[in-house]
Amino acid sequence: MKEGFWINYAADIVIEIDEHEQWLRRLGNTGRLGVSEEVQKAFSVFKPGVDRDRFLLFVIGHAPVMRVRGHGGYVTFEFASNSSKLPLTAIIKWCKRYAGPHMSRRVHNFETSETMCNSGDSLTGGY
Repeated sequence: MKEGFWINYAADIVIEIDEHEQWLRRLGNTGRLGVSEEVQKAFSVFKPGVDRDRFLLFVIGHAPVMRVRGHGGYVTFEFASNSSKLPLTAIIKWCKRYAGPHMSRRVHNFETSETMCNSGDSLTGGY
């Protein structure tokens, strides 16, 4: 699996995308994802391509969204939240729909600096 996704875990929105920064910067996409206009107004502070990582961390830190990317046999989930309840619920739903039983997962919460790595059914309790 090599696909990418944005998930709005507060609004239960999952969107398959090409490249995370480029997709967010295309007209209308942030609205589809549920990113506030206040956050969107700050996009111009970040130079496209050059400030990619800072830009993505800004969006993750200021909107209830999660970056998802497949890397062959594993997938990464990145978000920033004081509570992991909604993000983990969204991850479980995503895994039930997109992940096979042998896909490993790496989950990183930038707010708490917690990282979980696992394989198979250990995160979802079986799906």
